[in-house]
Amino acid sequence: MNKKIANNIIFGILGQVITVLLGLLIPRLIIINYGSEMNGLLSSVIQIYACLALLEAGVGTATLQALYKPLASNDKKEINAILSATSNYYNKIGKLYLIIVVLFSIIYPILFAKNIDFIQAFLIILFTGLSSVINFFFHGKYVLLLRSDGKSYILSALNTTINILSSITKVILISNNYSVVEVQISFFIINLLQLIYITYIIKKDYSWIDLKEKPNYKAISQKNSVLVHEITAIIFNNTDMVLITVFLGLEAVSIYAVYNYFFRAVYQMIMVFSSSTDFALGRIFNIDKKKFIEFYEVVENYILMISFLAYTILFVFIMPLIKIYTKDFTDVNYINYNLPLYFITMELLTLIRKPPNTVISSAGHFKETRMKSVIESTINIVLSIILINVMGIEGVLVGTIVALFYRTNDIIIYANTKIMDRNPLKTYYRIFINITVMIVLSLIGFKYTASINNLETLIIKVFVYGIITSLIYLTVNTITNPNEFRYIKTIFSKFIKEKIIK
Repeated sequence: MNKKIANNIIFGILGQVITVLLGLLIPRLIIINYGSEMNGLLSSVIQIYACLALLEAGVGTATLQALYKPLASNDKKEINAILSATSNYYNKIGKLYLIIVVLFSIIYPILFAKNIDFIQAFLIILFTGLSSVINFFFHGKYVLLLRSDGKSYILSALNTTINILSSITKVILISNNYSVVEVQISFFIINLLQLIYITYIIKKDYSWIDLKEKPNYKAISQKNSVLVHEITAIIFNNTDMVLITVFLGLEAVSIYAVYNYFFRAVYQMIMVFSSSTDFALGRIFNIDKKKFIEFYEVVENYILMISFLAYTILFVFIMPLIKIYTKDFTDVNYINYNLPLYFITMELLTLIRKPPNTVISSAGHFKETRMKSVIESTINIVLSIILINVMGIEGVLVGTIVALFYRTNDIIIYANTKIMDRNPLKTYYRIFINITVMIVLSLIGFKYTASINNLETLIIKVFVYGIITSLIYLTVNTITNPNEFRYIKTIFSKFIKEKIIK
């Protein structure tokens, strides 16, 4: 299990680093070559397709939760029964999704992209959505199997390869003045490689998989309760972009997307650490409650530490980075000194609740917590609609932050008191310690970034500041959480003895 966690983290981080570096280049090339409005269109469409993922109807999360136990006991018949049920649902969803993709490709250009050629916008939106159609019909169920079996590292390596090939192709096409439509078609074609490779892995390592097994729909019966969570989560995660598209236009979407890219990139890297332990938490929860709590303490402590560490560094250097990144953008002003604080607060509130939310998922408490999820999304939508007309982009972020603050506290308290029988003050204590460190290091760091005006200086200063900041966070968290440090030290020492000394 420890080997799978290590592989998930290593491949996940490597994949995210490569994705981030390549991803920095593509939007910049699009804005320079096609304009901010086209970048806004692409960003908006991607977010709206994320909303359409609610058509999955909770099947994915319910399947993951259902597979943990039979995988732990190697019950192949039950695994096949669950996957058979999932496959049947996904086939139905795929047909509906295809119809919606075609309709969306027609309607969106008419309403929101009037300055872009209709046929061009139609084809861009169509090919962007077809990848998900393929996923539902063919390999989506197998992705769930690999994730629940702790093999996310395979998916990370595959996604990294796809991203590299796709990004290189995009750079070549954009640099040689190909149209955006041709760029998106190339992305769709390269994504088909995922289907081929995942099918190969399943036939090689899971040759016993039989989708003709009698479906066990009861095993994923919580999908309806999960659906409520997923609908609210999708609405919540995409409210900002949708409202900005409707109320402020595609140029404002482009500004939001540029800032969001950097903060989301860091978020995705941190999620590698968190998601790499999800399958372990899910399995241990069903076997040994005491070991589960012990492991949870370690996961929570270090996810919080890594989250605050990473966002402290980004908070300090984000504005010099934005200035350098957007210096050649002439159609829209991208400099807004208020946005970083809103984004930082939003992302940290999201990450703080990830460990206790994993506990809720592992315990299968979807029905018990669904109403709170609805309340969170309602707060977000209502406040965002009110404030966007007063504060613009910042108003949408404030609405999101207020909703996050409510739900994050609710998740922490529920997971601790209703499932783990643990005092939530321990979590709040860790949050307080890390917030204090972040404030002090940020105030010092802002003075350190005043003279940055080129990429070379930025990289050097990030490296130096990053090392110092990492040592301080590690020291403080080791002193305040000695038991969790000893746990990690024991695992690391065992790994050294088994893999290196031996």
